[in-house]
Amino acid sequence: MDASTVKSMVVGASLTALLMKLWDRYSVSAKESQSIQRSSCVFDPAVLHLVDRSMLQQRYLCGETGLLPDHPVVAIVDDYFSPWESISQQLPTLNQKHSLRGAVDVLPELDATKLLSRNDLQRAYLLLGQLINSYVNGPKVLHWPQPDIAIIASTATHSPISTPQCKSTDAVTSIPKQLARPFATVCKRLGMPLVLCAAGMDLWNWRRQSVPSTTASTASPIAKELLGYTCVSTMTGLSTEVYFHVIPLVINMRFGRDDMLVRIMNAPWHMRRGDRNVILQLLEDLSTMMKECRKVFQAGKSLVDVDEFYNVYRPLLGGFHPDGVRFAGVGGDDDGVLVRCKGPSAGQHVMFMLLDILLSVEHGEATEFRNFQVEMVAEYMPQEHRQLVADLTARICASGTTMRAFATGDVQRMDRKRVPIAGSAVSSLATAYNAALASLRSFRMFHLGVASRYLQHTGTGTGNSSFRDMLHQAVDGVDRAAAAHT
Repeated sequence: MDASTVKSMVVGASLTALLMKLWDRYSVSAKESQSIQRSSCVFDPAVLHLVDRSMLQQRYLCGETGLLPDHPVVAIVDDYFSPWESISQQLPTLNQKHSLRGAVDVLPELDATKLLSRNDLQRAYLLLGQLINSYVNGPKVLHWPQPDIAIIASTATHSPISTPQCKSTDAVTSIPKQLARPFATVCKRLGMPLVLCAAGMDLWNWRRQSVPSTTASTASPIAKELLGYTCVSTMTGLSTEVYFHVIPLVINMRFGRDDMLVRIMNAPWHMRRGDRNVILQLLEDLSTMMKECRKVFQAGKSLVDVDEFYNVYRPLLGGFHPDGVRFAGVGGDDDGVLVRCKGPSAGQHVMFMLLDILLSVEHGEATEFRNFQVEMVAEYMPQEHRQLVADLTARICASGTTMRAFATGDVQRMDRKRVPIAGSAVSSLATAYNAALASLRSFRMFHLGVASRYLQHTGTGTGNSSFRDMLHQAVDGVDRAAAAHT
């Protein structure tokens, strides 16, 4: 099986070209991004070898829980940045009263280059992004419910700031310098676009909390787990917003269990060697994991109110597409740059992209979902997650096979001798492969149902996507992968 055949089978020719370009861009030199390439971590994805958790931590900044940081991102403790934390804690009330612009008018412009730790950069990205999204999209919310005081009180640590009573619901065309400049600096250092993305909102904005005993005694184990997390800061102060992000957080935690990410990255090495039992166990565990993720999704539905989400929180997630807003003082002149970025979307999470690549799920060259995936990888993922996608693609290409081919017994060992797998082994591998695909399909069908319920009055998702058509195409891709070898 030649390299071009493997590439097209992995993710499709157009996306492969993009991923290999990304691989070249992010893998060649430590000078391009010190947060990705570390001098102590020599890693060439095109040369197959086993990787361990420490190597993934150095290259992709993955913690013990996979894609999440080792520790929750916490508030910035440096007093210099206290104006940011203060306005962040008041954001739900400022939004409700349509007085955020007055508070921003008196906000000093702080030097984001003084942010020294990754925790503080991620916190600043989330905090400033929430302020900017609220500044632009807050006027689109016509009726604000009372914030959930319990959530606000539990996160309050800074003294309130004095804000002038300046109300405005006019459309916004420009972000003031005191927000735009530091946000642009933070985004550049993190390798993020000039907008809030799903990874930042779901993976960098959480902390543990105790569950009241009266609730814990009646809640299911999964519901109790979900209730054990909250957000560090919110735009609305509503539990609907909190659990809209806690659900994907816990799903990503499931993905990080049992060294799943390490095992996925090592799968091409094992396929090249013909390690049937290792791949069989991986496929079985992936199937179990996806079933658990669906249960998390299902348990979380009752925690996110449909009307609150659609009328209050959804408008705040709209990003700046298609008209765009100007980021004043960014790009070398006072007028700034025009930014047309889309808002956060579940498709920006790297977890599902990795599963598609590993399981040989193709979505067709001309489909909207394929184009959406290309866009999300190129523009809306943290740079470490783009690196993961590019590296897994390169490793599968270097293996000389794909998961689909391996499941049918067409495997090539490292000694380059074609070694067929016994019929019974092929049968068990194919069964496990089909089961993994079935679990992925079930999750995507459930996602389609949930999205249709929460976005029933619109055809556009939070990432400005035609979500119904795209999610159907995502399911179709899984169906084709299963049919290709049956």
